[in-house]
Amino acid sequence: MPVVLPASPGEALPARRGSRGPGCPVAAFMSLPTQNMECKSTAPLFGDSQGRPAARALNQVGSIAKRSIPMHESVVLKKLRNNEPVWCAAAALADPNVVELYGHLGIHCVWICTEHRPLGIETVHNMVRAAKMGGMDAMVRVPKGSYSDYIRPLEMDATGIMAPHCMSGEEAQQIVRTTRFQPIGLRPIDGGNSDGPFCLRTPEEYVRFANEQRFVVVQIEDKEAVDCMEDIVATDHIDIFFLGPGDLSHSYGVPGQFDHPHVLAAIDKLADLAAQYHRNWGMPCSPEKAPELIQKGARFLTTGSDVGALGAQFKQWRAAYEAVGLTFDSDF
Repeated sequence: MPVVLPASPGEALPARRGSRGPGCPVAAFMSLPTQNMECKSTAPLFGDSQGRPAARALNQVGSIAKRSIPMHESVVLKKLRNNEPVWCAAAALADPNVVELYGHLGIHCVWICTEHRPLGIETVHNMVRAAKMGGMDAMVRVPKGSYSDYIRPLEMDATGIMAPHCMSGEEAQQIVRTTRFQPIGLRPIDGGNSDGPFCLRTPEEYVRFANEQRFVVVQIEDKEAVDCMEDIVATDHIDIFFLGPGDLSHSYGVPGQFDHPHVLAAIDKLADLAAQYHRNWGMPCSPEKAPELIQKGARFLTTGSDVGALGAQFKQWRAAYEAVGLTFDSDF
């Protein structure tokens, strides 16, 4: 027997012969009030007598209360526009569950890296989805490559991208042209992906929203980039200038020496130029180092990763077990 909607809004759906009583999930659903439905006929819910599909039958039967198509507004940009610091944490283990956990913890942004990590494109997409589900931004660091490497994460609806090893003002301008729509840049337009969303917005809405609610980060992490840093920082329409102390120290021949005078001088130079040009800047740091950097004007702070947190916690637990007599075959 076909399921029939009630004759008037607010009336419970009729009981179905053969249902299992009040404890049955189907019976519970069938007893729900229908104040959000407007009945127009008694066509079957899952298709009509003429064999037309359910979607067409529903159009005849009634309409569910309309809702707007959600588009994720950037948490990072909202905070930066209010001059508030942002915390971004890295997810290196290619697991959307980690991203979902970060969202539950209220972290502002997750850093997903495709420059160094063996992440497939579908995995990145699912990690971005998990971030949106948790109300969190997702930033994808892309490899240096074709324009597709820059725009594909944005079309997955990543909230931001990070372009590594920006070496000049000209390169910074090219990144803007690739990642911004008109009238700012010449990003290729699609609209049929998650960021569109799926052609459910007009092209005008899509372009405007992307330019207003998606952020671009460029990394300054080479001594050549430090030499022309002002040209890079002077580039408009880049949201964050990010100093990478790891590669920068390596570039200076002192890998891992983050307190080396060359690295510290580069940090101060970026802080001064960011203040001069009214730009946002940031870098990796510990919570202990954060107040000093915030005092220098840094607003985008990256701290922690799933790999680091797991390693540190399990080392602590192992030490506790060793203290009570347990032995282990491996060392580190």
